Amino acid sequence: MTGNKVIIISNGETRQFPRNQLVSIAQSGQKEIDLWSGDVTLGTNIRKGNTESVDISLLATANRRTASSRIVLDYVGNHIEANNPETANSHRLSGFRDSFISKKLFWRQLFAEYYRDPFKNIETQVSAYISLGYHLVYTPETEWDISAGLGLRETRYTSVEPGDDISSTSPVFGASTMYDTELTKAVDLLVDYNFQVVNEKAGTYTHHFITTLETDLTGDIDLDISFI
Repeated sequence: MTGNKVIIISNGETRQFPRNQLVSIAQSGQKEIDLWSGDVTLGTNIRKGNTESVDISLLATANRRTASSRIVLDYVGNHIEANNPETANSHRLSGFRDSFISKKLFWRQLFAEYYRDPFKNIETQVSAYISLGYHLVYTPETEWDISAGLGLRETRYTSVEPGDDISSTSPVFGASTMYDTELTKAVDLLVDYNFQVVNEKAGTYTHHFITTLETDLTGDIDLDISFI
């Protein structure tokens, strides 16, 4: 890099580009496994006595990053049994694929979310939309982006009143923000918020918010404190 120019020399060939066209730099010849990263967080709480209960929570995420795109997959699950009967059993799986138009502007080609919570009368709920996004901050220590778009949501209910439809379809306006910052060399703060507006029959709007304080303990083990 020199001034406003980026000069690439490869196999004896020299090519020159304006610096403002540089989106990112990636190593060539990487194996597919090298493009992926992720982690799994498992939590449990077992109580015995007058009331016996077992609580299990599972959070998982996977990311694929290249110079011009990214894929993010997230899962959150909760299962609670108290004196044998279930009192909670929810699952949320979401994912998206982004293509970078410029260094800060990206096109979210697809955001898809599957949600199930029979205790909230939701047998299955699938949302999908496309959107545009923008990096508000993009530094080695902090990454913060926002996105918004339009799509559809299909909901199938566990039970309904006689005469009511067992399922509903609604247009959806979806907006989200992701914030990831390095508080110290060992502590990261991650914030993920998703907001969807649907028609009145489908519930008007929904929120999903998760924030995590991640502390490095060893090379492969972290201590995570999450609020959902």
